[in-house]
Amino acid sequence: MIVAGSQLITSDAAGFVCIWSKESPSKLVHRLKAHQLSVIDLDSNQKKVVSGGKDRTVKLWNLESGNLLGQVGEVTTALWKTRFLQDGRLVLVVAREEMMVMEIWEVDECEELSCR
Repeated sequence: MIVAGSQLITSDAAGFVCIWSKESPSKLVHRLKAHQLSVIDLDSNQKKVVSGGKDRTVKLWNLESGNLLGQVGEVTTALWKTRFLQDGRLVLVVAREEMMVMEIWEVDECEELSCR
């Protein structure tokens, strides 16, 4: 779970990223169809959520509207961790194969910077 101002962000095994009202925790603000077994992170400006999961894709979401901003990238195996870096300009993704695989993408251009 991530706390973002007046909201709570969770992910579930059914493939949804859920954004809840912190003042009324039973109030669902957005339910985003993301990935099976999602991993999530929030940028430092608390405006974007990055998600990844078993489907091997990395998606970027607008926290306020719940809209999908785009698919940032795709890796070769299920994602283990997603993390914003450098004030939300970069996204680190970590996948697990025989060895750990880490990739970094620029969020604005969605260009892969480095692999493995």
